Order: sequence, then structure tokens, then C-alpha cells
Amino acid sequence: MPKQSLTPAAVSEKHEKPCQPRTGLFPLWSRLDSYIFGEINRPFMMAMLVYNGIFFIKTLAAVAELSGGKFEIPYSLLILFFVSEIPEFLFITITMSFLFAALAGMGRLSTDSEILAPQVVGVSFWRLSRPVFVYGGLLTLFLLVIANWIGPMLNRVWLNESRNFSEIAMPNIQPGVINPLGKSMLYVDRVEEDRLADLIFVDVSEEKEEILIAEHASIYENRDLDLFRAVKIDLLKDQTMKTYATTEMTLSLPMPAALDGLGLKGAPRDLLDTPRLKRYLAQQTDPKRKRDLEIELYQRLFNPLICLVFALYAVPLGAKHARIRKGSGFGTSLVLIGFYFIVSKIARDAASQDKIHLLVGMAGPTLVFLAGGVILQVGKNRWWSQPLRRLQDRILYVMYKPINKLFNTLKKKKTQDAPQGGAAQTFIFPSRLDIYVTRSFLSIFFLVQCSLLVLALLVEYTQVGKYVTRNQIAPDVVLRYLGFKLPEMLDLTFFLCLLISTLILFAVMSKYQEVTAVRAAGGSLQRLCLPLVFCGLGASIFNFYISNTFLPYANRRATVLRNEIRQKSESTFSQDVWLKTAPGEIVNFQVYDHRTKRLLGVRRFRIGKDQPAMVERTELPQVVFRNNQWKAAVPGKRWAFHRDSPDQAMKPTVSAIAENDPVSLNIKHEDLMRKRRKPSEFSLKELRGYIRYVRELGYVEPSFQTELNVKFAQPLVPLIMMMLAMPLGFQFGRRGTFFGVGIGLVAGLLFLGLFEALRQMGGSGLVHPIVAGWSVVVLFGFFSLYRFVNLE
Repeated sequence: MPKQSLTPAAVSEKHEKPCQPRTGLFPLWSRLDSYIFGEINRPFMMAMLVYNGIFFIKTLAAVAELSGGKFEIPYSLLILFFVSEIPEFLFITITMSFLFAALAGMGRLSTDSEILAPQVVGVSFWRLSRPVFVYGGLLTLFLLVIANWIGPMLNRVWLNESRNFSEIAMPNIQPGVINPLGKSMLYVDRVEEDRLADLIFVDVSEEKEEILIAEHASIYENRDLDLFRAVKIDLLKDQTMKTYATTEMTLSLPMPAALDGLGLKGAPRDLLDTPRLKRYLAQQTDPKRKRDLEIELYQRLFNPLICLVFALYAVPLGAKHARIRKGSGFGTSLVLIGFYFIVSKIARDAASQDKIHLLVGMAGPTLVFLAGGVILQVGKNRWWSQPLRRLQDRILYVMYKPINKLFNTLKKKKTQDAPQGGAAQTFIFPSRLDIYVTRSFLSIFFLVQCSLLVLALLVEYTQVGKYVTRNQIAPDVVLRYLGFKLPEMLDLTFFLCLLISTLILFAVMSKYQEVTAVRAAGGSLQRLCLPLVFCGLGASIFNFYISNTFLPYANRRATVLRNEIRQKSESTFSQDVWLKTAPGEIVNFQVYDHRTKRLLGVRRFRIGKDQPAMVERTELPQVVFRNNQWKAAVPGKRWAFHRDSPDQAMKPTVSAIAENDPVSLNIKHEDLMRKRRKPSEFSLKELRGYIRYVRELGYVEPSFQTELNVKFAQPLVPLIMMMLAMPLGFQFGRRGTFFGVGIGLVAGLLFLGLFEALRQMGGSGLVHPIVAGWSVVVLFGFFSLYRFVNLE
């Protein structure tokens, strides 16, 4: 069949048809834009997982500390509190994640020379920045919605729900110890099946003092207890006493004192969205209050815009043809974010103190960074950027030349001193490969750790910043507080940094075929991971040492400085305290004056051993510590209760206590001066002694026993995290590197989340302390060991 010829018109039509409709050389959104958008999206998701994961775990701890184990909180309220806390740090994490993702995405395109192809066909750096601007604009809109509407709405919902919960909160009753309930006290000797045995309840009000003693009690509903074989004693204001005996009665427990510390967000700046806040501002007449509300409004407007501003920095700082591990954006994003928040904080404080105009203080830092980004973008697209880049390279060469010369001299000397000949060694440790892997791991770890520490310190400073301005705290106090807070932040981020560094190291080595070269030379993956196994062991030993030496001291100093910043007194066993001083004996006092060694408002209760009944009640307005014993500073009274027969009601006999009469309280002066501390403020040895101490006072804190087990189990976490990351770092190819890192991050955050969740559940008494401290560590430890053994 003869070949059909085409006319010139047909040829022209054939070539033009696939191109219809023509959109020009630079369409509004092309495949290149989608490709760059995707390159930013992957590291952004990874960074959000990392940065938010740390604060999710920290917020989980704050949620668990709401009750401190003193009362039961429904899961719905815990979840609501967790969600309401997210907007507080979401602005920082989104901004930092976007800046890192933009720099990392453009850096990868530059490293693989993919950015050269668009430039060859005439695509400028301005055009390549378009998807970055779109990504930053979308995040800016999201943050604007969060700051102006969603955040205040969540605070309002949390406030309403927490108020409703305060009406039905049920105390978490612990047997054998004192359970303070505001101005009241509940003591249960033991639990028999589902009933509370030998219950003592004391309720003090302005009108009377009510004492209830029951043989058994069972929970009825909400805060109600059903009492069986109960005796009620009412001491009226005129010092007369009435006693009642009943076979069954109902007791409504008062509000737990811990509910006062729920931290309700009730200020208008926290609850009102922007339109309502503007109307509320128009009604204010106090200049200081108006300025505070104006600052809040400007913050909601200008702070989210920084994502769009940082989009200008992606192409100029990311397209440098540097290797990923050296130009991933961690260091650059760290410097930019830290500098921006420092400048914005200084400007905001100056504006709040009328040192500069309010608009200049709130908008100035954003405009300065906007100008810097525009200059970088213009310089990247103009002729004078090349001379500046050459000048920068020349300056760096002059700075690093002496250091390189020193290293070359040491390397040459080491080569000359090396023995010549001899039998070849089959196993050398550390080899050059081990040194290379260790050095690369430490460089990545340093960047990641610094990045997360800066982020953690920024969030911490934002939380205490309002107290600094309100209470006019000196800058050196704030700096010392942040300095002593740094070890706790290191302990919080240390494990996750080890995981991230291991994942990134092996992912990059896999991408550049370095792992393939090692295996082609006969090396195994386990041998390649050996230096990191030793690094993990070193990290575990370091964590154990620091958590039992410097960290408790730093936490105690940080607590003291935080109380100074917030102008809050330290918690001691010296104000409105209930103490179990001996078997069957409970002492309550209102205030202890340590200067004059006086106890004010002392009441002592003695309970019979054979049956639940009040044997004696002593009331002393003042007791003073003289000559190593307690003496009545003013006259007091003692009520002794007795029955003529078991079936008759109790009869009180009143006797007087004269001034200077000795009083047996079984309380040491040192005990009253000892401060209440958190478990994190103790080393292992100190924590064991403190647990015995509080038990002698009649208190039990499940969090202390749980923390004791955690202090033994936690040093294994660094090694487990690194061994968990090693197999995942080798998986997937070049296009799936971030996916492999993401899987490792999910596994690591799951491990840390479960570990922290069980830790808090153990602290609340819901899980046995041994299970809370060891279960997750043992489970993930065996899993990571199995994965490491089967690495090939």
C-alpha cells in the first residue's frame, strides 16, 4: 500500500494540535510548580511530626498533672484540654517547619542539579519561588484562622466544660494515707473488696467542725459516699458538741483542692475572637488595659505573616549546591527563627512600655525580615550576586585555611608513623569508616539538637514572658531561669534527636550509594551500625549520669526561679496541713511560723484501735517549740470520748490545757521546713529517702514510686531509639527517603508517647509503678533488637 503523503498544512496542523490550548511558556501553575510544592511538603510533614511530637508529649504530661492523681478526670475533658493547648505552640512549630522544609526542598533540588534544567530554558529564581510563596500563603491563612477564631473558641469550650466538671469531680481516694479535700480531710485505712474500711472524715467551716467516723463506706454516685455504722460529731462555734450514731448515711465529699489549679483561661484576650475583642477594646477606658489588648490584636495579625515572609528566603539560601547533610536547612532555620523571635520579643516589650510606637514594635520585626528576604531574592536574580558569592567564598577560604593546614599536617604525620607491611587485619575498630559514620552522626545530631532546644526555649519563654512584664522581673533572673531550664529541655528532646540523627544519616548514605559501596566491599549492615551502637551505649550512660547528678539540681533551681518570676511562694509542709503523726493519730494545723517556731490553729485527733471511734480531740490555738519540745503558748482544750456501754452513745469529757503545758505532737521542726518537690527534682538516692519520708507523714504519691522505676528504665531509651531507627534508615530508595524517615519518626514518637502516657498513668495510680516504668521499654527493646539482628 503506498505511503500517504502529508500536505504542509496537515503537517502544521499535526504539530500544533497537541499544544492546544496554548498557555504560554510560563503558565499560572505548571508541573514544575507541583513538583516543587511536593518537595516542600514532604520535609514539612516530617518537621511537623518532630517539632509537634515533642510538645504533644509535653502537653500530655501537663494533662496528666491536672489532677496529680487527686481526682478522676473524664477522657473527653483531657482530650479537650490537650486540643486547647495546641494553638499556643502551633505558631512556632508551623513557622519553623515551613522554613526548614523550604530550605531542605530547594537544597535537594540544587544538590541533584534538578534546579539547573529550568534555568537552562529561561526560568528565573523568581518563578521557581512561586510554589514556595503559595505554600507560605496557605500556612499564613491557616495561622490567621487559628489565632483569630479557632484558638479563642477552644479556650471558651475548655472553660465551660471544666466548670461543669468541677461540680461532679470524684476524688481519687488512696487507702492508708491522708486525702486532702480543700479545707477537709478524708482518711481510709484500707479497701476491702469494693468498700472503704475504717473511714475518717473531718470538715472544717466557719460555723462548725464536723467529724465522721464509719466502719465501711461505698461510692454511691458523683462525690457521694454511703456510710455504714457511722458516728457523727459536730463541734459548734460556741464549743458545744453534739454526737450522732446511725447505721447508714450519705456523705457528699467537698471539692478537691487540686481543682483550684486547673489553670482556667478566663481572660478576655484568651476567650474572645478578633471581632469581639475589637468591640471589647472600644469599651475600655484604662490606658494600660487598652494597650495590652491592642498588642494582642496586632500579634494575631502580624505573627502569622512571617510564614509568607520566610518564603522569600527559600531559594536564595537553599539553592547552593550543597550536600543534604550539610545544607539541609537545620542550621539556617535555627538562626533565622531564633533571631526573629528575639527581635520580636524585644520590640514587643519596648512597645508595651511605651518606649517605641506600638505599630513599630509589633510590625517592625516582620517588615525588617521582609526587607531582608526581598534583598536576597533580588540579589539571587541580579548580576551583582555572583561577585558577592565569590567574595563570600574567598572570606571562608581565608578563615578555614589555617584549620585545614593543621588537619593536613596531623593526617600526614599519622600516615608517616603508621607501620609498614605486616599481616592484613580482618577486623579494625575504629576504622576510617567508623570515624566517618561517627563524625557525620555527631554533626547531624548537633544541628538537630540545637534546633529543638531553641524551639523548646522559645516556647518556655513565651509561657513566662507575661509574668516577666507584669512583675517587672530583671533580665538576669530570666536568663538564669532559662539556663537552669536548659537541662530539662535537653532531657525532653535528647531521645528524639538521637532517633532523627540516625534516620537522616543512613537515609543520606543510602541515597548517595555509600551503603552499596560498603556492602560491595564485603561489609555488613550490622558492622556499619557498630559505631552508632557504641554511641547509643554512651548516650545511655550519659543520660543516667546527668539525670542523677546535675539535672535534679538544675530542676530545683529552675523551680525556685520560676516561683520568683511568678511571685509565688514555695510549697512546704507548713500551711493548712494534715499529717499522720502516729498510728491512729492525725494532726492538722493552719500555719507554721518558722521564725518564731509557732504552730497556729492546731487540732489533733486520736482514733481507737479496736473499733472506729474517736478517742480524743485536742484543740490548741498556738503551740511553740521550746527546749526541743512542743508547748502550749496559750490555753487549749481536750475532749476525751467514752461509752458507758457498747450500745450507748459517746460522751465527751472536756479538760483544759494550761499555758506552757507540754504537748505530744510527734512532729519534727525539720519536717515543717522541708519543701514539697516534684519527682524530677530528685536523684535515685534522694527519691528513695523522700518516698520513705512522705509515707511517715501519712501521704503517698504514686508519681514518686513510678518515677523511681522510670529512673532505672529511662537510660535504656537512647540505645533503643537508635536501634529502632537503624533498620528504617536503610529502607526505600532515593524518592522514598523522606517516607522512610517518616516511618521511623512515627515509630519513635509512638514509643515516647506510650512511655510518657504510662508514666503519667502510673503517677495517677491507674497502673502499677513497675508496669508504668518498664513495660514499654521492654516491649520496644525486644522489638528493636529483633529488627537489628535481622537487618540484612
